[in-house]
Amino acid sequence: MTVPFRAFEFAEALTGTEPADRFDYTPRCLSRDLNTYIAETYTNQSDVDSLIYGSATMADFQNTMSGTPGTYAMGVHGGGHFVMGPIGSDMVSICIPLKKHGAH
Repeated sequence: MTVPFRAFEFAEALTGTEPADRFDYTPRCLSRDLNTYIAETYTNQSDVDSLIYGSATMADFQNTMSGTPGTYAMGVHGGGHFVMGPIGSDMVSICIPLKKHGAH
């Protein structure tokens, strides 16, 4: 599958601003490459359980879900994007669901 926009680099995703060329036509192949490190570090069962059951305040919930502000910890939410590989961080791929391996 070809998508029309470039992927955002991880550092760009942390700046809080969108790149000026975000809508430039730069076709590329969409891929899914599951990242074991991200899955084990940010989207593991204990992090999900902590998000659901261990958040005493909204700030706790937000920091577990989105990562602690000012750090490189991406939390469960960011981990869900980046677990699919670097393409998971761009605005095109978040609209295209994961396809179960072998499914048509």
